[in-house]
Amino acid sequence: MEYFECDVPSDDGLCSDNACPCPEVVIPRGTGYLYIEQSLVNFRRQYPTLVSARRAMQQTQEQMHADAASSGGTFTGFYRLGPILVCEQGAKLRNLDLRVAAADAKCWWQTGRVPLRATPISLPSIKTESRTFKGESAQEAKEAAKAEIPEDQIISLDVTRDAKEDTAKAEGKNSSEAIEQAKARVPSEAFDVGDAKIIRDRRSGVVEVSAYSENEALVAWKSSAPKDVYLENLQCTLEPKKGFLGLGKKKGTWKVNWSLAFLASVSFKMPAEVTVRFKAKK
Repeated sequence: MEYFECDVPSDDGLCSDNACPCPEVVIPRGTGYLYIEQSLVNFRRQYPTLVSARRAMQQTQEQMHADAASSGGTFTGFYRLGPILVCEQGAKLRNLDLRVAAADAKCWWQTGRVPLRATPISLPSIKTESRTFKGESAQEAKEAAKAEIPEDQIISLDVTRDAKEDTAKAEGKNSSEAIEQAKARVPSEAFDVGDAKIIRDRRSGVVEVSAYSENEALVAWKSSAPKDVYLENLQCTLEPKKGFLGLGKKKGTWKVNWSLAFLASVSFKMPAEVTVRFKAKK
């Protein structure tokens, strides 16, 4: 589940649903229900942090003010950056899934995070099913869903994953093995798969380490060794001296043979994914 950031009141909350007839009843901290609109989800998917959301909203409002001024009008629009906290009466009037809406509210109170999906609607008298559809874009996935499920049967259609670029990487003893291993890590549902290429050739080297023991030499080498390096061999070339009562104690010398395997990379895209909840056939 993905989330977006949202301010939390420092004290109790109020029912903020304009569609609820209650007199803005007080909602104690940790309680209530969250109503998350799909339009809010679409906006916060692009701007999941409060800083980015506020900046984007400010830029939008400034542009709309400018457009209104240039046409001789005034701008009076208002946009929300977070969900609506509602009382039980308001949640029931909207037919919200009370269990989910209450859990969302509790999570928001405790963490300041809100699930990046619309609040599900409760339709207890109607049996529902869910299916997932994929496409190279969210729009393509939605069209695939609508092509199979009649629109009047659809209860909700949410984007659960946008299409995104990704990379598969793998090592190998030789370039061919690294490339084959990288290809094998590309998910079967991926598309626009690029050509596998070597992004690091095999390398090897030798370093000397001074230490009082083999284990200490190994630790010292690992602390400064490059990432993903392999130990090929550790050989003592000069034995350490223990001395007597601490006198004459000297470090020994170890020769470390190391190597880095070939590293291959394959770029690809993962499809967008939408989840459809729809009325089940009787």
